Amino acid sequence: MILKVLYDADVDAASIDLVAPHEGMIERTIEAVDQTILLHFDKQDHLVSIEVLRAKSVLPSETLRAACRR
Repeated sequence: MILKVLYDADVDAASIDLVAPHEGMIERTIEAVDQTILLHFDKQDHLVSIEVLRAKSVLPSETLRAACRR
């Protein structure tokens, strides 16, 4: 279940949080898909969020319009 999509128009990046985030949650990050997608994992190696760089070119415009703003 996706809890929240955040979008920062200043840097054109979106974050899709799969669980409620908290400080220190992310243990490691893997770069995927031509430096556009970052996968963030917790200490138990669960995927907790997906960061999308150059979001306007990758995500549907309705997703960005509906996203919370940073």
